[in-house]
Formats: sequence, C-alpha cells, structure tokens
Amino acid sequence: MTVTPAGHPSSRKTGEGRPVPSNPTRDAILDRIARRGDVLPHPDQRSTQGTKYISAYEARKGVAFAVDKMSGSKQPIWFLDIVPLRDALDTARIAYEVYPPARGRNSNLHKLPGFKEGSLIRAYSVSTEEAMRIIDMLPRD
Repeated sequence: MTVTPAGHPSSRKTGEGRPVPSNPTRDAILDRIARRGDVLPHPDQRSTQGTKYISAYEARKGVAFAVDKMSGSKQPIWFLDIVPLRDALDTARIAYEVYPPARGRNSNLHKLPGFKEGSLIRAYSVSTEEAMRIIDMLPRD
C-alpha cells in the first residue's frame, strides 16, 4: 500500500485549491456591491456569492464585471476592454493591466460573455470608494 504524505498535491481534496487570503478591502467592496440597486449577481453565475475565486456581476444594461477574490493586497476588478474605459482609468489615476485574448486568465471568468476570448482590463482598486468609482465608469448604454 502506498501512503501519500499530508500536504502532497495528490493528498488534497478535490476543489480545495489555494486558500482565500484575508482582504478587508475586498470584503468591504463585496458588501457595498451587494447593497447597490444598480448591480446584480451575474445570471451566468450559479451562486449569488460567486465562486471561491471570482464574484461576477451585471451592472447597467447587462455590462458584466468580476471581483477577483484571491488577492491579499490590490483588489482587482475585471471587465471587457474598451478604449474609453482605459482613458477613464488613466484620468482617475487608477492602475490597471490590459489582458489581450492570448493571455491566460482564471477559468472562472469564462462564464461571462466575451471574457474567455476577449481582451480584458484588470483594474486595481486600492479602496472601497475607488472600486465604486470603477464600477460607475462602466458603460451606461
């Protein structure tokens, strides 16, 4: 009989993955989003709380975005890449990265239309207020 030592990758239970880091800013952002009347959990997400890694939402007129739950410091918010959003983030001096279609991304994002193959922006909010400003920048039409 072969015994697998505790901690060995093959000894993990299915679905355990990485532990979610503590992040009070992320928790405050998720709480504020839950209280907004103009933002709802994304309909393609099975649980209103999202997955362990991502909480997906639908803002005005079906615009999708996701909060990345796995960051212990910066608080990433994902959305489809469009030039006016880059300009708005630059003007607001909010850090972001552009994820071209060829760049890998968390598979939990694939449930959102266009997020698997499309170019994405990963904006980094440093506070709850900044996260709400990012959400408010999303297209209104």
